Amino acid sequence: MWLAVDSAVLAGLDRKATFLIAVPFQHFQPIRAWAFWTTEVSRTWIGPRHTNAVDGSICAFNPSEGTWKIGGDLVALIDQYTMWAFCQLHLEIIGWWPGRQTAEFVYERLTELKDNEWCGCRPDAGRYAECCKQSDLAADRFQAAIQFVGGFLKFKPRQPPVNVSRLIWRGGEPPAFEQARTNLTLFVGSCLCPGKAGAKLSDAARWAMLRL
Repeated sequence: MWLAVDSAVLAGLDRKATFLIAVPFQHFQPIRAWAFWTTEVSRTWIGPRHTNAVDGSICAFNPSEGTWKIGGDLVALIDQYTMWAFCQLHLEIIGWWPGRQTAEFVYERLTELKDNEWCGCRPDAGRYAECCKQSDLAADRFQAAIQFVGGFLKFKPRQPPVNVSRLIWRGGEPPAFEQARTNLTLFVGSCLCPGKAGAKLSDAARWAMLRL
């Protein structure tokens, strides 16, 4: 089953976030979702920061943390996606990612994290500059790059599958669920300013700003 959901993210924003969500009928399979900034004349994929390798699907929380579980309330899941989109907007406009996040790879932290962002090495980590930055700088940069770019990303850019991009642009019949998935790595990184399940979207965004 496919869902197309629009979120205002913030009142007065000149675009909206559109989520294309592939919900499998088999509960043991994970939900996959892609996000795009949309206007009347444009569709722009939201990424690659905190998206899954290599299909560019949303990576809004770490399943091991129990933020949302398969079979849970879809409205609560969309709340989480909206918080993730708000963080993406903050990154685009302000220049850094607000809130806790997971970034397990040395090269990922070196190339993506700003000094004042929360380090992604563990849930209770401090700011990156005060946590892992010095040890990351001292690491073998080549080996770190191979581990992240080769091992995690498979030497491929994170981007949506062609049939998902076609769907957001042209509409029509959605692809079969299996056609929208990849057999590559599913990265279960956490990436959002933690939100409150069931919150109204505008309240969720306001709550996120209070957490910066």
